[in-house]
Amino acid sequence: MSNSLEQFVLKTLDQVQHPDTGKSLKQSISKVVINRDEVIFSIYCQNDRPEILEPLRKNCEELLLKLEGVSRVKITFTSGPVLKQADMRSIPGINRIIAIASGKGGVGKSTIAFNLAITLANQGYNVGLVDADIYGPSLPRLTGLNQMPELEDNFMIPHSKFGVKLMSVGFLVDDNAATVWRGPMTTKVLNQLLRMTKWVNKKPLDILIVDTPPGTGDVHLSLAENYKLDGAIVLTTPQELAAADARKGINMYHKLSVPVLGIIENMSYFTTPTGEKQYLFGKNGGSSLAKEFSLPLLAQIPINPAIAESSDMAKPICYYQPAGELAGLFKQIARTAIGM
Repeated sequence: MSNSLEQFVLKTLDQVQHPDTGKSLKQSISKVVINRDEVIFSIYCQNDRPEILEPLRKNCEELLLKLEGVSRVKITFTSGPVLKQADMRSIPGINRIIAIASGKGGVGKSTIAFNLAITLANQGYNVGLVDADIYGPSLPRLTGLNQMPELEDNFMIPHSKFGVKLMSVGFLVDDNAATVWRGPMTTKVLNQLLRMTKWVNKKPLDILIVDTPPGTGDVHLSLAENYKLDGAIVLTTPQELAAADARKGINMYHKLSVPVLGIIENMSYFTTPTGEKQYLFGKNGGSSLAKEFSLPLLAQIPINPAIAESSDMAKPICYYQPAGELAGLFKQIARTAIGM
């Protein structure tokens, strides 16, 4: 059904003219992703004012919603043309790039990404972490850093703390500023974080972890379409609502030919003082999702107040308790998903 629906979508877009190029819109879009009844793709925008193309977006939405089997349409703008697989950009000096993703916010993605990066650094790897959540960066609070990075030959020098090289949009804007950006601007910022940061100093970066925003929007599409991703780890919580959103993310990465390395279920259960496990947010959402897609369930991370407290104090638990039970779970994730 999805293949035939994709054909109908492309046929419909082929009849729409791109106002910048005067050619069929089909020539200026990313690969179409079908998530059940939802259609997702990006439009190449040659200018920095996506509001000019708002009528085009609305026209496409109206046309596609008339198609049988389509009830939702998500169209984003990108500031650069979609690259073919052979032309995708690797970042010099970086051996591997792994995205950490979640379908919805509030599932602990940034905390997981941060502690995973620290775990890899604790094992002797040269690790970088990009906080690419353009609208809600968490890295400044997780690290206690908020100063602008220094510049060297027009490249930003990443902060370094807890053994990890760090870059975030939160280091570039005021902590209380609202980032009201649309497609081309978010893509440019992402490219600056990735390409205009001096990640390499004497020796290559073994791995760069990209903490992505919730959902399946501009940053995800731009990242997957324009950079050589070695894989993505998808995070969920046990309840079906979170799993349903994570499912969309998995489908998106599959459509974009990015391997999904596994699923992490966060906030899986709470252990009482008597040792009893209480499943506050439901049970087995992550394991069911892993079974559905034949993916490894990398870990079920329990609810532990120490994680929240350590994050609020900018004292990551995997750095200050490297031999603890939680650190052991992150070592398991690194070993199973990344082979490190």
